[in-house]
Amino acid sequence: MSRFLLAVSAPAVVAVALAACAGDGANDAVTPGDTIDASSPGERGVLVEAGADVGAGDASDAAPVPCGKIGEACCAEFACNTGLACDGAKCAAAVAPYTCAAGAPEAVFVSESAPPATVAPWSRPYASVVFANCGTTTWTIAAPSAPAGVKLGPAAPRDQETWTPGRIALPADVPPSSQVTIVVPMHVRPLTGPHAYAYELVREGVAWLGQPSPTHSIDVEAPAAAKVPLCAGMLADPTGGDDARAAMQACLDATPSGGTLALPPGIFRLSGVVSITKPMTVTTAGATKSPASCLAYDAPSCAVLRADANTLPSAAGARGFVRMGLGNAAVSAVTLDHVVVDGNRGARLASPAAAACASGNNGEGINIGANCTTCTVTASASVRALCGSALEWDGDGVTVKNTMFAANGDHATQNMWSDGLTVHKSDNAVVDSCRFIDNSDVGFISGGGTNAKYTGNVAMQLEQATFAALMLDNFNNGALGNFTGTVMSGNTVICAAPCHFGIELGPHPWYASPNIVGGTVTGNVVRGAYVGINAQGAGTAAAPTVISANDLGPTPSSAAFQCGNVSGLSPLNVSAESIVDLKGGAATGSISVPCP
Repeated sequence: MSRFLLAVSAPAVVAVALAACAGDGANDAVTPGDTIDASSPGERGVLVEAGADVGAGDASDAAPVPCGKIGEACCAEFACNTGLACDGAKCAAAVAPYTCAAGAPEAVFVSESAPPATVAPWSRPYASVVFANCGTTTWTIAAPSAPAGVKLGPAAPRDQETWTPGRIALPADVPPSSQVTIVVPMHVRPLTGPHAYAYELVREGVAWLGQPSPTHSIDVEAPAAAKVPLCAGMLADPTGGDDARAAMQACLDATPSGGTLALPPGIFRLSGVVSITKPMTVTTAGATKSPASCLAYDAPSCAVLRADANTLPSAAGARGFVRMGLGNAAVSAVTLDHVVVDGNRGARLASPAAAACASGNNGEGINIGANCTTCTVTASASVRALCGSALEWDGDGVTVKNTMFAANGDHATQNMWSDGLTVHKSDNAVVDSCRFIDNSDVGFISGGGTNAKYTGNVAMQLEQATFAALMLDNFNNGALGNFTGTVMSGNTVICAAPCHFGIELGPHPWYASPNIVGGTVTGNVVRGAYVGINAQGAGTAAAPTVISANDLGPTPSSAAFQCGNVSGLSPLNVSAESIVDLKGGAATGSISVPCP
């Protein structure tokens, strides 16, 4: 069986390369060998040269144009008309005969046009794979979001949208003893360093079909570029080569209270802490019109604040190298919109900050530290934190929407764990439509907050384990943990890699502090966790925790936790000391797990 087979809705943009190909294929204004600059909407239908990188702009408003017929050059995003595929520089029949060897598996990897070994951020390099159908049934075209059918999916990193928007539809039906060429519509994220690349066919909801394409290590590196203005009179290197900390802080300081600092797209290396100490908006120029968050496949180019390899936040007395407020000095009405904060984890493992993390001082590894009321993070990303948290927040009225928290910390190494989003306490908080992917401690954890809304988020463990995907806690502090009026609903948890708890309610697997108070947990989906929902230290007689109408997949009867093997596991566990209202339902287990 596959590791991740639930048909969580894939972004509709998966099919854009084919959907843009309506028409008769005529395009007489250009010739093969021309290149496309996606920053110019008028260039949308210009032909591309095999191996060329497409420019980094946002052409999402451009009108669809006809794509090539057989023998014509491929058009934007290396697409051709339905039933065809881009084979190098020209459109060709996607399906051809193939002689299957005796005993061959259903899906046989045949060949590939591999991507370049080094690619630039926001570029769109050409790549394709060829697989043969050596089974007994025809592979029929299925939409990327369909719950069934044969599609192409990422094999490395497994099921992650590092290069493409998840599943890719076949360009045509593929009968037995036939091969099919599938174009991989890559869009390179601005996260520098090496990344894995491989693809494999999957029968959605059933199994991966085996024989993935070869795994490549692709290095994302920004080419040399002239310095750009961050604000009036302040230039910075947009490639991450030169330190941009002083210029960035100067621009933050120069922005008036209530004003907007619109940064240019680029990668800006920070050798120390930058702090936002007044109400203001920090965004990327030209990106605010896009609904896509910065690391989505169809994202605009965003400003990336990347930690220097030796960044040590405590040098400025701060938890996090990007600060909203500083220490006990709170700030209000700050908005981060279409901004990426990159902890640059792989490059920092030999740094003093990593040594501090390993010794138990997790403040040194945090990406964003916020002491901020009525503040907002939207359409942004915080990724690759060294340890601690990608975003650690104090302050009421926090709003985090449409933001990604991914690849933070290392679950397998003591003290190098990291949450995705850590909210210590925030009344009236909103955490909505965010993606928590491969965070190593807890994907999203809240230590308290009345009348909060935690809704419509997706937490996925695809490559590394986590203690819990989502959690309501009190951080071992009896003054916290009040969730009266708070609702956690409509969230999806997928644990392809181990999640000890899909949703953890209460602190008792960690520490024997008082129960959390109240909270309603309803309408959530959990698949693959050792325990789907674990209520352990949840609810009081005056304010029980409500748990109802959640869709929990099967769980193992026993599994290895941090302190050893634990038996008696179940999809919904309510420990004896928890006081919950199941709204007429029933728990499936009642044990106290002795550790996370």
